[in-house]
Amino acid sequence: MRQNNEQPQWVSKGVIITISPHLRFFTPLCHSVVIFFLFLLSLAPVWGQTAAEIEGLLSQKEITCAQAAYFTLAMALDNPPANGEGAFVFAREQGWLPAQADSSGPITMGGLSLLVMKAFDLKGGLLYRLFENPRYAFREMTDRGFISGRAYSTLTVSGEQFLRIAGNVLTYIGDGQ
Repeated sequence: MRQNNEQPQWVSKGVIITISPHLRFFTPLCHSVVIFFLFLLSLAPVWGQTAAEIEGLLSQKEITCAQAAYFTLAMALDNPPANGEGAFVFAREQGWLPAQADSSGPITMGGLSLLVMKAFDLKGGLLYRLFENPRYAFREMTDRGFISGRAYSTLTVSGEQFLRIAGNVLTYIGDGQ
């Protein structure tokens, strides 16, 4: 039994861990820091890109289909194409992008959803499996919580939104689907 002046202790594998009573005030901050670092770790495959590429992506209001394909394939494949144009061509040949996608044009939420669902081989519901188009891919991504907030399938994707979606997908995959 603990006396009033004793500090709380936990015993783990023979090691006594003493917790300072002052740490209870920092708990919310520590939780935020831990969640932030877990988010950064979930983006580990993306960090293989240069910092300038990530910074450039974050600053863009609309990312192109080539950029989306490049970063998505860098996260999903062991041996991704070396550049955005090569990634776009590869994804287009695989049927992972909408037919009307243009490499220099902005990617939509629906187009990104289809690319992510196909690149990561995520299984969808009945309508997605029947039609495999951007609309139903978007619905699957929204239902799984990868895309949050006010969004619709024809909305263009910013760099910040892309990285948030990528983090959500990588976290899901890391948790074992």
